[in-house]
Amino acid sequence: LGRVLGLGLGDGGDAEKNNTGSASISARLNYFGRVNYSFMQKYLAEFVWRYDGSYIFPEGKRFGFFPGISLGWRVSEEDFLKGSAWLSNLKIRASYGLTGNNSIPQYAYMNSVNTSNYVLGTGNGSLISGMASNSSSLGNPDITWEQTSEANYGVEFGFFQNRLNLSVEYYNSNTVQLLLQQPAMYITGHQSYWNNIGKVNNKGLELELSTTNINRKGFTWKTTANFSTNKNKLMVR
Repeated sequence: LGRVLGLGLGDGGDAEKNNTGSASISARLNYFGRVNYSFMQKYLAEFVWRYDGSYIFPEGKRFGFFPGISLGWRVSEEDFLKGSAWLSNLKIRASYGLTGNNSIPQYAYMNSVNTSNYVLGTGNGSLISGMASNSSSLGNPDITWEQTSEANYGVEFGFFQNRLNLSVEYYNSNTVQLLLQQPAMYITGHQSYWNNIGKVNNKGLELELSTTNINRKGFTWKTTANFSTNKNKLMVR
């Protein structure tokens, strides 16, 4: 929980004779954990989770649960491959996880007001202070977490005592309830508002090949080559 207070004392002139002040508050609540499991260094599993709460969103929509799981199988440790002269490593792995994003301005779920000076009366009139609705942004009481789910599948190969290594990985990421600022209808008197209106999909393939060319008498020469593809798709309703 964080609080910020500010006070402007003015300089005594006619234009700056009024004191001003400001205040803000922020808060986050997070619970998280992780569990690992390994059986004979062959079968691997990990479970992670987060339960996050953010003041950015309205009550009833402030908390999100974001779990993740990963699994691995070191096939090269099985009896039928252990001790192979040419295959030194073979690992199959897969993972799936969910994450959340709340990167939007504070109080986007509320309508706000600004102070302003107005002239009342004829002639010189009188200058008084008043308040008016903030025309730049309209509050959205239904706004909540943006969520991204990602699945990864990979295979790792090691040949000839790991002098030649190959890694192949495929990923597919989907973001839903995308946080975007969209124009508001003219009849509202506001310019825009934040909303969960979009979806994004990213998927692709990554390959990495590494070799140990020379490793003797304190001298090592290694090479690495990478190749990747990515396809991005944005959908906004």
